[in-house]
Amino acid sequence: MRTWFEAFELGAHIVRRIATLAENRQLETSQVTELEADITRLRALGRRVFGDSLDMAVEHFVASAQPSPSR
Repeated sequence: MRTWFEAFELGAHIVRRIATLAENRQLETSQVTELEADITRLRALGRRVFGDSLDMAVEHFVASAQPSPSR
């Protein structure tokens, strides 16, 4: 049961962090890349309490914050 609680707690932390970044208009800044470590930890717990929605959101925000390759 503890792993489930850890997954919920970490997922809630990620959601709160996304909300804070959104409130401060920082979702497209390098600060969003800090979420990568958290999402990696969440995946390592092996519990899919948030399904793919949280993974996909973090991946989207991180990709949006990356500089575009020069052409």
